[in-house]
Amino acid sequence: MKRIVLISVVMMTLMVSSVCAQESMTRTLFANKEVKGGRPLIEQYDGSLYYFIRLELPVIERVPGPYKQALTAVRDTVLSKALGVKYIKGDDDYKALTAQFEKKTLDELSGLIESMDEPERASHKVLFKWLVEYSGQMDEDSLYNPMMSHIPFFQFFLQQVEYIGNSLYTAENLVFDSHTGQLLTLDDLLDLTGTNRKAVTDLMMQEFRKNHPEETDYDYNVDTTASFEISERGLNFYIPTDNIDEDRLDYIFLDKSTLLPYLKSDGPLAKYWKE
Repeated sequence: MKRIVLISVVMMTLMVSSVCAQESMTRTLFANKEVKGGRPLIEQYDGSLYYFIRLELPVIERVPGPYKQALTAVRDTVLSKALGVKYIKGDDDYKALTAQFEKKTLDELSGLIESMDEPERASHKVLFKWLVEYSGQMDEDSLYNPMMSHIPFFQFFLQQVEYIGNSLYTAENLVFDSHTGQLLTLDDLLDLTGTNRKAVTDLMMQEFRKNHPEETDYDYNVDTTASFEISERGLNFYIPTDNIDEDRLDYIFLDKSTLLPYLKSDGPLAKYWKE
C-alpha cells in the first residue's frame, strides 16, 4: 500500500490573509558537505564525514499567531530527532546549527575510533567513512492547517539513512498536536490499556497477514510502537522490513471503523474522526 499522505518534492506555498500572499511557510535547511581532516585520529585512519541534509522546517516569523508556539515545538523536535542538536536562537540560515551538528558527529566518529584497539582499527577502516542523509517534509495538510482548523495535527515525514560499515535506514511520520506542538504517540490517540494493546496489535497482524500469509523475518516490527500517519479514513502504519537495499518499508492500513472502539474519547483523534 502506498503512503496515504503524499509527500511533495516541491515546497508548498500557503496563501492566507494573515500571512503575505505567496510567501512560503517553510524554509529548507539544506547542507551538503564532505569533511576530512582537522582531527588527528580521523586523519590517521583516512576517516571522513559526508552529510546531506534537506529538512523543510516552519518559518516561525511567518506563522499565524495561534500556531507559533506549536510550530516552534515542531521545528525543535524535528531538528533534535534528525540531527541530535538543538535549534540555536536567531540562527535563521541554520549555519551555526549545521556547524554544531558537524562537530557532534565528528566527536562521535573520533570516539568510535578511540574505543577500538589497534588491530580493530586496522580491520574496520571502512567504518570511519561515515555517510549521513537526512530528509523531511511537512505534509500538505500541515502546510494548509491554518485554513483547516478542524485538523488537529501537524504531520512531518522524516527519513534517515546512515552508512558506517552497515546501512541504517529509518522512516517515520511525526505527528504533532497542532495546538501545543506535542509529539504524539498512539497511546495519546487510542486507549491501549488492559487488553486493548494486544487487540490492536492483533488487528494489525491480521491485516499484515493478508499480504504476507507466511511469517516474515520482520514480524516483530508489527506492533503499536510502529510509526503511523493519520487520514480521514484511518491510520497507516509503517513497518520496517530490515531490508537495507530496497523495499525498506511495508504498510498496514486500519480503517477508522475498526479503531473506533479503542479511541480515547477526549483525544484529538476522536474529535477529528467524529466531526
